Amino acid sequence: MKKLFLFVMIFGLNIPVCWGGLAETLSARVQQAQQTGAAQAQAEFVALINSKKPFTWPELEALVKRGADVNATCFKGGRTALMVAVESVGSKFVLLDGGGEAWQSARDEQAQHRRAAFARIAYLIKAGAKVNLRVNDGKNSPYLLLALTGDSNAFAMLLEGLALEKGNPDLADDNGMRPIDLAALQQKPVAYKLLVKAGADAQKPSPALGGKTPRAYVEDLARQATAGDEEGYRQLLEQFGY
Repeated sequence: MKKLFLFVMIFGLNIPVCWGGLAETLSARVQQAQQTGAAQAQAEFVALINSKKPFTWPELEALVKRGADVNATCFKGGRTALMVAVESVGSKFVLLDGGGEAWQSARDEQAQHRRAAFARIAYLIKAGAKVNLRVNDGKNSPYLLLALTGDSNAFAMLLEGLALEKGNPDLADDNGMRPIDLAALQQKPVAYKLLVKAGADAQKPSPALGGKTPRAYVEDLARQATAGDEEGYRQLLEQFGY
């Protein structure tokens, strides 16, 4: 009986120690497997975005569930996937509005490209991609980018994403440039009006505009462009919502 008691005491006391060590080992292996799986998912995610091929929501959702980070700045130039998607929309295609029957194939291809680009933006935002995000180079991308590209459809999608994440429409880059400053500087009336509607401050002086407010900058350019033509001046300002 004493021998049995001694056996239990010796081995019984060691059981929690052995089990604790085993649990730590298993936890470390599980963590390592998760990290490996996440790294693989991230690599697949980057390849998918860089391919610029259409993808479905379930494809993206599966990668996110496996650990892919949709906000990682792992694309060329320290960009995010949403930046890449925004840039892939491109400028407005001239062939969509003309070219005759001979260009129908090209128009169809361009229209398909744009639909796929818009879908990519929508899926990424749904997956948690941040619109109001300052990346490694200090730029407010991809929000600031759209003020430059001026595509109204894509910009409206980003504004919806901004509202979902309760972002700041006046977030500036390292040089003090805000999206509405860039819209004024580049004369992008659609982006300008959408930004004002989203809450951007058009009456705030900007160092990027020589100390002028976006509104004053737009008014000055309109006055210069119309050279005293009051009707033309008013028509230009109407494009910006004034």
